Amino acid sequence: MNEPAMPHSSLILVVDDTPALLKAALRLLGREGYRVTGVGSGHEALDVVQKSRPSVVLLAVALPDMDGFEVLRAIRSLKDLPQPSIIMMSAAQTLSEDQAEVLAQSADGYLARPISNAELLARVGLLVRNHELVAQLRRSEAQMARAQRIAHVGSWELDVVRDELTWSDEVYRIFGRDRETFEPSFNAFMACVVEEDRKDVLTAQERALAGREALNITHRITRPDGTVRWVHELGELESGDDEQALLLTGVVMDITERHENERHMRLQQAALESAANSIAITDHEGRLLWVNPAFATSYGYEEEELTGKRPGDIVKSGVHDTAFYKEMWETILSGRVWFGEIVNKRRDGSLLTEELTITPIRDAEGKVANFIAIKQDITERKRMEMQFLRSQRMESIGTLAGGIAHDLNNLLAPIVMGVDLLAERVNDDALQVVIRNMGQSASRGTSLVRQVLSFARGVEGARVTLFLDQVLREVVTMAKTSFPKNVRIQTESDDDLWPVIGDPTQLNQVILNLSVNARDAMPDGGTVRLLTRNVTIDDQYASMRRDVEPGDYVLL
Repeated sequence: MNEPAMPHSSLILVVDDTPALLKAALRLLGREGYRVTGVGSGHEALDVVQKSRPSVVLLAVALPDMDGFEVLRAIRSLKDLPQPSIIMMSAAQTLSEDQAEVLAQSADGYLARPISNAELLARVGLLVRNHELVAQLRRSEAQMARAQRIAHVGSWELDVVRDELTWSDEVYRIFGRDRETFEPSFNAFMACVVEEDRKDVLTAQERALAGREALNITHRITRPDGTVRWVHELGELESGDDEQALLLTGVVMDITERHENERHMRLQQAALESAANSIAITDHEGRLLWVNPAFATSYGYEEEELTGKRPGDIVKSGVHDTAFYKEMWETILSGRVWFGEIVNKRRDGSLLTEELTITPIRDAEGKVANFIAIKQDITERKRMEMQFLRSQRMESIGTLAGGIAHDLNNLLAPIVMGVDLLAERVNDDALQVVIRNMGQSASRGTSLVRQVLSFARGVEGARVTLFLDQVLREVVTMAKTSFPKNVRIQTESDDDLWPVIGDPTQLNQVILNLSVNARDAMPDGGTVRLLTRNVTIDDQYASMRRDVEPGDYVLL
């Protein structure tokens, strides 16, 4: 007993108006595992073909309603349906010329009755296998077309011998052309290329056809609607045994979006690179992944020196305590933005004050993966702010000093008058010396009050030509009457001391303050030496000091 054959997916339609022959054919094919169905008329056959789409049709020529060749022509006219393989069956041994022509053009075979089972099965088996191969090929082509459409990649083939260019459906889509109206050729392709790119495309094509290198070029094309697209083409040459070029096959990719993205990325990169503000990107542990030139320059480093380092290991100034950095990290690790002022250290050890913003960046899972730091050097701004606050304080002090000086002036006025009266009435020489010192002190006090008032009003003191040795002598005279006996004062001046320009009262006060400071620094006594001499500053010495210019000076 024969084992049943493996089932086939293909459907076979048998069309025969003889019930016995129809039944026998269906039974034979069914035993071989084929799906079968049978009808006895032409109209029924057309209905089954349209609804069930059989792979093979066994079609009898003699039918009650239609001629078998009419049915054949009707099936072939169904353009929107996959065409079955058709075998015509007839008891006639010969065919008319018309029938033979139709058979040759439209049928896949002809069987003259009587038909042996072996011949029928062989013919059907061959057609089924061919049909399955064709179906598989069509599925592969459809999958390829779908893959090309998804990837924006089309395939093309240039037959060098016949000068024929073949495009896949996706190439037509990329170029914006209609398969029905556009005939691809090399000249037609070159007409699609943007004019400025044609020379490069032609050169690349010629080098590929010469076998010097594979085709690999990016260029622009213009669609019929005027839009410009960027494409990338790759191709390889197939040559004959005599190394003559036969076939150039390749692919073309629509890279417009990628090109635009790359252009935007380059633009963004250029903006970041040229930004005046310092910008850095770190991983979630704070290691630097990228810095712009402004960031590296602000600290005195090269960009590559900072990559992979933690800013805290490089620029930490020591000004801020642990709590400061703890609060910063807690903020950014929680996904919040941190903003504030921070003092950092340059490579040379100098400090700079910065306004810093750290923004956390989350990954696809919502976890903090990176940080972007943007900072601005505000050292100069902070210095100006401090200078402004200092000037405000000085203004307040000046207002206060003006009021105090006014009161002191009222207090000193009767003292000055009293000293003059005492000098007239006292005849004791020793007391006269004391009175004279009192008068000089009162006069200096009056001058000091005038200076304070000038300061309060923003007026500079009188600047006159004077000799520092004379100022020293006045200071020494006053100091000797007020300093303790264990503190000695010595002066030393050049004999030809140069004159200087200055305010004598201010100079007197400065030297006296220095002397008092020196006295206070020697509680057990000692010697205060006041020296003046001529010095000349040359260009070499002046070049080492920003606040000094070459010239003649008097050294105190």
